Amino acid sequence: DVGGKIDGDVTVESNLNLMSSALITGRVRAVNCMIHGYSEGQVECDQNLELGKSGKITSNIMAGNSVVIAGEVKGNIKCGGRVQLTATALVNGNIRGRSVVIEPGAMFNGSCSMGTPKS
Repeated sequence: DVGGKIDGDVTVESNLNLMSSALITGRVRAVNCMIHGYSEGQVECDQNLELGKSGKITSNIMAGNSVVIAGEVKGNIKCGGRVQLTATALVNGNIRGRSVVIEPGAMFNGSCSMGTPKS
């Protein structure tokens, strides 16, 4: 679990939980990410990323298996599997994933393409 401010990159070889008090200014890299706080740098997850309602990311997101967004993203999302925007999601950026689910109430401004993401 990470809370508080970190100026710089965060790399974890397992699961990462950014609490609502977390502020990360660098790149975030982990196997699985649960983000309730704020990240200004690119977020890369080998498997799954979940952005909670209080979470905010102002950079690009890359994940291998799934991305679930309930918070706010200002950046592009690339995922090798499923991208889901819940009813509370606000995304300003493009989405590329194998499948995309946008729930009623979600706000999405950008383009969407389905298929395997290119680096």
